[in-house]
Amino acid sequence: MLAEADGLDPGGLEYRMPAAAPISVGSPAKALGLAHLLKGLGVSLASDALWQSRELALDLLELDANGDIAES
Repeated sequence: MLAEADGLDPGGLEYRMPAAAPISVGSPAKALGLAHLLKGLGVSLASDALWQSRELALDLLELDANGDIAES
């Protein structure tokens, strides 16, 4: 399952930090995406004020029926 978090998984999903994030804008959010896919909990260290938030928005990229990347 962790191998699927590296880039687009077989379901055509990829999670990224949004443009409004104070750090790591646009970078893959593999662990948080995996936690979401597994309906689990993402836990982080208090290394940045961002991680002290109760909720964190992510950009979800997915492949559409034509194989094009759609952002939601």
